[in-house]
Amino acid sequence: MTVLRILVAADGDPVGWALFDATGKLLDRGTGASSNRPRAERTEAIVAASQVRTFALSLPPLVPARRIAAARYALEDRLATPIDDAAIALSQPDGAGNLHAVVLDRALLEMLGELDDRVDRVLAEPDLAPARATWTWYRSGTGGTFVTTPDGGAFALDAQDAASAMAQFAAALRDAARNGRAPERIDVAFAVDDATLAGWRDATDVTFSRIAQWRWDEAGREAFDNAIDLRTSLGPARTGPSRRTTLRLFRPAIALTVLAIALQFGATLAQWLGLRWQEHRAEQTLLALAREANLPVADADSAATALAQRYSQQQHRAGLAAPEDALPLLARVAPVLGTMPGRCAPRRIRPARGPSKPRSSTTRRRCASIAGSPAQACTRFRPAMPTVCVCV
Repeated sequence: MTVLRILVAADGDPVGWALFDATGKLLDRGTGASSNRPRAERTEAIVAASQVRTFALSLPPLVPARRIAAARYALEDRLATPIDDAAIALSQPDGAGNLHAVVLDRALLEMLGELDDRVDRVLAEPDLAPARATWTWYRSGTGGTFVTTPDGGAFALDAQDAASAMAQFAAALRDAARNGRAPERIDVAFAVDDATLAGWRDATDVTFSRIAQWRWDEAGREAFDNAIDLRTSLGPARTGPSRRTTLRLFRPAIALTVLAIALQFGATLAQWLGLRWQEHRAEQTLLALAREANLPVADADSAATALAQRYSQQQHRAGLAAPEDALPLLARVAPVLGTMPGRCAPRRIRPARGPSKPRSSTTRRRCASIAGSPAQACTRFRPAMPTVCVCV
């Protein structure tokens, strides 16, 4: 069985990776995107020291459900972030009730579930460093540094240069001196020259000594096996499918939906383009006919109007009715008028012969349903067609 361990920094960004066999032997290491990482039966995420903080706690004997609540209460005043935004994972307490608490941002821990197809364990980089009887200064795989203390605590130095790092180191030493835990010697587990060690000693009045260099991917199988799984801070493992797995199940349906929408849009666009092309050809045909008839036109609308007027004129000259004449139009609406209910429907329409006679009130009432009121009866049609018809 092979194990792929990925070192991640802020926002879950992978920094480096290392591949191990079943015995814990390092097979390969590298950096880069996920496409360059090898596949393995198990995947573990290593959270960089700059993203975690390890505290040493001493709690009374408690059941596990009460232990995490007691740890939160003990750490509430020691954290710079709200306790509700922190994920706290605890080690198993020893006989005296001493244990370690690893704290990191809850959002980062939840984000690590999307680092790969699955993450079997999430570990803290300082947990991989060997326990020593004095303060030990290590270099993180992300380029920063962190310090472990004999009681199992650890803190990162997030400075970008040596001077700032030493200022943070001096502040930590002063705090330890106030609590009676000041170290007599600090071991440095990364490359540093003697002049730098002497400068640190003069700045802090503490001896710095150089030891063998340490790398997270050379920690050894026992260190990885004994490290705290930070996922325990999120509660029991979920048995249902993960969010990424759920999204993978819906991918075919999403793809089909997108394809259907694309086809519908494409078909609609093609139909619109076809209709627009037919309209363009019709407009060009109208313009061509109007120009052949020597009509002064500027566009398709004016050409249609001019051709209709010319056609009406030619029909009248030949003694024929044009489509826009009143009598053909009235003939078209006669069937509708004949279906009007009651005695108010017009009984007949005849040509007018001379001045119309005065209408009785009954006749006006018959036409009232057409004109709208008795005062407007029979006058709605006659002004528009004075020589065509009258209402009776």
